[in-house]
Amino acid sequence: LMVGSPKLLAQLVIEYRDGTSQTLVSDESWRVADGPILRNSVYLGEKYDARLEQSGWDAPGFDDSGWERASEADSEAGELCTSPLPPIRVTTRLSPVSVTEVEEGVFIFDFGQNFAGWARLNVRGPRGTTVGMRMGELLHADGSLNPMTSVAGQIKGLASDGSPRGGPGSPQIAWQANSYTLRGGDPEQYTPRFTYHGFRYVEVTGFPGEPDPTSLEGLRLNTDVEPAGSFSCSNERFNDIQNMVRWTFLSNLFSVQSDCPAREKFQYGGDIVASSEMAIYNFDMATFYAKTVSDHRDARRGDGWFTETAPFVGIAAASFADEAGPIGWGLAHPLLLSQLYQYYGDRRIVEEHFDAARVWVDLLEEASDGYIIDRCIGDHESLDPKPIELMATAQFYQAASLVAGFAGLLEETDQADRYERLALRIEAAFVERFLEPGTGRFGIATQAAQATALYLGLSPDNESDGTIDRMVEAVVVDHGGHVATGIFGTKYLLNALSDAGHSDVAYRLVDQATYPGWGHMLDNGATTLWETWAASDDVYSQNHPMFGSVSEWFFKSLGGISPEEQAVGFDRFRIEPSVTGDLEWVDATYESVRGTISSRWRVADGQLQLDVEVPVNTQAVVHATVPTSPREDDADDPTALV
Repeated sequence: LMVGSPKLLAQLVIEYRDGTSQTLVSDESWRVADGPILRNSVYLGEKYDARLEQSGWDAPGFDDSGWERASEADSEAGELCTSPLPPIRVTTRLSPVSVTEVEEGVFIFDFGQNFAGWARLNVRGPRGTTVGMRMGELLHADGSLNPMTSVAGQIKGLASDGSPRGGPGSPQIAWQANSYTLRGGDPEQYTPRFTYHGFRYVEVTGFPGEPDPTSLEGLRLNTDVEPAGSFSCSNERFNDIQNMVRWTFLSNLFSVQSDCPAREKFQYGGDIVASSEMAIYNFDMATFYAKTVSDHRDARRGDGWFTETAPFVGIAAASFADEAGPIGWGLAHPLLLSQLYQYYGDRRIVEEHFDAARVWVDLLEEASDGYIIDRCIGDHESLDPKPIELMATAQFYQAASLVAGFAGLLEETDQADRYERLALRIEAAFVERFLEPGTGRFGIATQAAQATALYLGLSPDNESDGTIDRMVEAVVVDHGGHVATGIFGTKYLLNALSDAGHSDVAYRLVDQATYPGWGHMLDNGATTLWETWAASDDVYSQNHPMFGSVSEWFFKSLGGISPEEQAVGFDRFRIEPSVTGDLEWVDATYESVRGTISSRWRVADGQLQLDVEVPVNTQAVVHATVPTSPREDDADDPTALV
């Protein structure tokens, strides 16, 4: 855990009505004094003593003669620049659905929804009374708080030498907690300033008297990106999953796209690779992801290796060089470049970042063994064995293909030719190493292995039927219609099934209520996505977006809204909804940079009514069919789909 003294780098530009301006910058002329915030940590929380407040310190005329001069910080501060992002704001307010006294003086507030932000305290009591607030995602069986899935960095207990695992000053268990000491007298309100938490439940102790639901208010915070899409349908489970995905994503949007809002709060590249299109369909991510691309470029290590997290926090698993990230995590940089161009038409950012992407692919080529990448984290949290070499090599192919496309866009003919040839060599090596000729089986032939080959275009045409058949078999027969993939494989699988004409298989996979699946999460009380398919009550986050790619599938497959591969700012797209399962209607809308695109369909008495909206100056291919047989047939027999 980070410790140290507060530091500030600030610049204030004042523009006057007469056209003149004045610039104020932080320097040694500023004055400082101890205030009521005794401790603050973005992980551990805030300790606030209202008795130490200095009234009027932030107003003109305050006497600061007793304050000390600020001293220059001894650490590098970076370059001050204007934030390109919308600010982090309170975007939703929540009231507790219940307040329960689980033991004398210990109260549990349940907000009914897992989220990220603050718990605002409203209290009145004697001066010097301290109210404690501890946050968590779960409860124990006896109704008491279970904070263990939201402990920062899994810091639990002491190291073998008796020192704190989290470094100097860290607690034995690094849970999220705030405390507020009352000034006394009038009613008081406390809202934290320099922290945020991921939680559904708050344990309150030391409250003067008995609290009621108005004693705490939940304030959801997130970078305030504008909504860009909406999806609803006749399947209420799907609507609940969509709602769960959106809550999860916004819980992890705090200037970076994090993996979880409590334990780590890191911007992992792999989670972005898995969920970026989900995010783009739901929210305007143009400026946010432009900044994310810069984060990854700025965090590079060595000769140009992208890192596992950006900003870099020292984590480097399954890498080729010191501090380099694994390929599936480094892929976030070129993949976002491609999506920023395809969805938003941002050519400038491709120009700015082409060299960084190209250098990374060159490093991968040097590190490969005959164009095979032999290390990566792989399909993180997969239930099947992970096809590590297969998936890593396929992602190498994807990266080389993306860079070839960038070079072509920028009219760098020689570079385009070089990376096209590299992609072809990777493809040949992939097929030779992993394909069992004549069967369509790739590697260990799991859901993820088959879907990776299909989704990334690596299954030869004469093998694709076998590849598809084995993918469907891996879902329906091997796993009884359930998902068994992880961080990347889930996205690949849902898209590959629908692209291959098996939206019915994908539909039933998503619609499962039993383990593993999204319905299982819902039926076990989840209001945000879990980090793992199985429930965890002591380690894994309950608010983790990597399985949110299902929302992308809602828009692309059920709504049918999908950009053409060569689209520039969504100027060419398809509306090709999958009329499948027991769905009676779907309503999907996407606010593209060209205008509103909508796909609304209904089925009644075997007739399909499809209403679409297409912006001016765009090209759309619209195609839809109604299955000729009743769509609910064989619903109880998943093997009938093979």
